Amino acid sequence: MVGVCQMTIKSRRFMPTACFAVAAIALAVVMAGCDDAGERKQAGADWLTKNHDVPPESGWKMGSITANSRNEVIINVDLYSAARANSLDGLSAMDKGEVARLACPRRDSEFWPVAGTDTTVVVQLQSMGETLVRANCRRP
Repeated sequence: MVGVCQMTIKSRRFMPTACFAVAAIALAVVMAGCDDAGERKQAGADWLTKNHDVPPESGWKMGSITANSRNEVIINVDLYSAARANSLDGLSAMDKGEVARLACPRRDSEFWPVAGTDTTVVVQLQSMGETLVRANCRRP
């Protein structure tokens, strides 16, 4: 795009409409990709809302699943068992992350083709409205 605009300036036949048209097309292509990625993330969040769950004996309860403006899918998990929430305190940061990743969608699940393998999925373990652990899921 810059080369086209420079060439027309050097030849003294500067055509601002041609440069504007090239810039508008490039911007439209970039914006279409962003909209598509946002729609895929939202479709992934919707799929997880309908199909993703944690075992009832885990002491966890699925909370909201949303796609944010940074194109992340956020999974909120409530630790309704005070004993389970307190047991996290004794773990290292790495171990806390591994515990949180237990709520991630499986790598072979249908979620990844729906949302795209470039999707960032974040699990937030919460207790009484406070986020105890935040971890990114591993992609397939």
